[in-house]
Amino acid sequence: MYENVILVEASDGEQAWIKARTHAKASMVKDDSLTLNGEPAVEALVGIRKIIEVSNRWPLSQSGDRPVYGTEITYSQFEVKDERALSKLANGQETLIRCLE
Repeated sequence: MYENVILVEASDGEQAWIKARTHAKASMVKDDSLTLNGEPAVEALVGIRKIIEVSNRWPLSQSGDRPVYGTEITYSQFEVKDERALSKLANGQETLIRCLE
């Protein structure tokens, strides 16, 4: 599975959910030739995992100014078993993780 991350502009969290869902539904395309790693695949909107407010660097307003170079757009929080698993994750190798957020 893939997770797509998009940027929406909204006045509050509720409006952000609505805009994100509208965008996701509009971007779905039925394509019978779609494959993933050589296997037939289906594009589907399963849900929206999270909405976060962007976080600008100081001296910009954390959320009032438009995103610029260095703005934190998204983040994820994972749990790994040990340092070896952490190293594998950081180096793009396969390892087990627990997605917390």
